[in-house]
Amino acid sequence: MSVMDSDVTVPGGLDHQGPPLVVVGTDVAALAVIEELRLRGYGGRIQLFGDRPYGAAEQERLAQVRRRTALEYHEVPILTVDRRRQAVTDMAGRSHLYQTLILATGCRPRVPGIPGVGSAGVHLFYQLEQLPGLLERLDPSLPVAVVGGGLLGMTAAAALAEHGFASVQLVQQESRLMHSRLDDNGAAILHEIIEKNGINVLMDAGVVAIESDHGRVTAVRLRDGSAIEVSQVILATGIRPNTQLARDAQLRTGHGVLVDDQLRTSVAGIHALGACAEHRGVVHGLVGPGLEQAAVLAALLMGESAQYVGSMSVNQRDIAGVAVFSHGSVAELRRSPFITTREYRDSAKQIYRRVVLERGVLIGALAIGPLPERARLEEAINNGRRLSLWQQLQFRLTGSIWSKRQLLLHQAPPATVVCRCTGATVKMLRANDGVADRAGSVCGACRNQLPDRLPVVSS
Repeated sequence: MSVMDSDVTVPGGLDHQGPPLVVVGTDVAALAVIEELRLRGYGGRIQLFGDRPYGAAEQERLAQVRRRTALEYHEVPILTVDRRRQAVTDMAGRSHLYQTLILATGCRPRVPGIPGVGSAGVHLFYQLEQLPGLLERLDPSLPVAVVGGGLLGMTAAAALAEHGFASVQLVQQESRLMHSRLDDNGAAILHEIIEKNGINVLMDAGVVAIESDHGRVTAVRLRDGSAIEVSQVILATGIRPNTQLARDAQLRTGHGVLVDDQLRTSVAGIHALGACAEHRGVVHGLVGPGLEQAAVLAALLMGESAQYVGSMSVNQRDIAGVAVFSHGSVAELRRSPFITTREYRDSAKQIYRRVVLERGVLIGALAIGPLPERARLEEAINNGRRLSLWQQLQFRLTGSIWSKRQLLLHQAPPATVVCRCTGATVKMLRANDGVADRAGSVCGACRNQLPDRLPVVSS
């Protein structure tokens, strides 16, 4: 069901002479949508409201956007949204009309409610872009604990080890690393890889307090009563989307501001993107999805046909130099006699792959190590492809479902979606369909998969 109210139509065709387009928030997605609009020829006024970005790189990005566009930047937060007047009010009490409003208010770190989190030496890490600055602030000669065994925590711990930090402890309160995206076997392999990089991993180790002496960190106290003596702590415990402005305006919210495939909120003329937006139950705190959303939204606002159906870029990440892939239902599977799994291992190469099927239909897959079939697996899961018994056996024996020839794009099923933004399929590419001509022109994530031309084959 759409999050939109019934009286809302598909966006498009901004009035270049009307009230300004207003963007609230200065995260990367906010700046990206402004740049994308200018690249697509939007000549109307754009007003950006928000605090100065937190990092030097983000501040330089803002300066570049201001140099390249006629952006009107107001370094002041917006306090209220008047839906009926289509106006926002800033902290100074000034009212600003808008024809379209974009919320890109970002997120803040999820800070655990434990004693000592405000001690000197405790650092909040909730966006990958913070990593260079974080490494500069930390002392490699002092022991450090990273709290959180998800993507951010493992990335931080691996970077510390790579930069020669003397002692790195990774503290995970769950029973496995990346507990919502990996199974026990995959997490165990990743655990071993992480420890080979010189990182000590503690599982089922919830932190109950950060101890300090004269305000400086001295130890991390765990729920079993033990303590880890450290001088620095990195909290990589997740994010909280900034949704207060949206809630005050009575927009529909969940974990984030609810948006549909056109990045529309529940109120006409208001969109949301980036780390504050929740799309199909997912809040993306990474830059890649935010940039893809910005490109899609800019195309829509310029009257083009596009959609955002999720980001493939978040399904595979490199952690400690190892590719980790997870897509669909893979971890906490419901109990059902119709759900089966197939696994493949190559212990010498530290490769592990697993597929999950329901009544023979592929519903999830995960992998540690290289995975040539990644794109084809995503397509098969997204479209509910059925695997034959022969394909299941082949996977168990070789780790592959399809032959190398079948992995070529022109051998893919006709309904395979190549460009998720425009909906272009293999069949459209073969037929030189008009929609297919625009494949790769919105967010660009699929460009490296697009051939110059596809042979016409019968289907």
